[in-house]
Amino acid sequence: MRNLHLRLLFAEDPERSKRFTLADLGLYFDYSKNPITSETIRLILELAEQSGLRQHIDAMFAGDKINVTEQRAVLHVALRAPKGRQIFSDGVDVVPEVHAVLDKIAVFVEQIRSGAWKGHTGKRIRNVVNIGIGGSDLGPVKLTRATATSSKGPPFAKCSASDFRRPRSRTCCKARFGRPCIRTGALQSERKICSTSSG
Repeated sequence: MRNLHLRLLFAEDPERSKRFTLADLGLYFDYSKNPITSETIRLILELAEQSGLRQHIDAMFAGDKINVTEQRAVLHVALRAPKGRQIFSDGVDVVPEVHAVLDKIAVFVEQIRSGAWKGHTGKRIRNVVNIGIGGSDLGPVKLTRATATSSKGPPFAKCSASDFRRPRSRTCCKARFGRPCIRTGALQSERKICSTSSG
């Protein structure tokens, strides 16, 4: 596959763009432009079966402790579960607790947008800076881009935690808000904050 050009794959299979696409729930997934064939899909599915992927998925949704490093459940699905859905961990349904936190977040967000929540100077928050790494960086970035035309909140910027290892990237806040990024806490914890004019 390494030396096989996509043009050839499409030429040999006129139905490729239909066979290697999925559409459901308002989403359209086109994977036809990847260097794969029907044999690739067969091998992937075979590998998934051999590795027990279905059982691992079921265990995740059941709240089993599949994080063997930390010996705890992987509860990403609970964060996306609708109210009324039950997901148990150590015998406790965690969905109500998740939605209690989500409700608090919704109240906080509205307070930021309305100006009811003040900074330490007593003034409304004028800028929001997200500091994260991996999904904690990519997730908020994708969300803010998707809602950019409809958002009513203050301007948003991001600083990836890994950026602080590169001196030139430490000016991310300064370029956006006129003040530099600063670090707090122990180095090993990689705790960082951005100082903005809003406090």
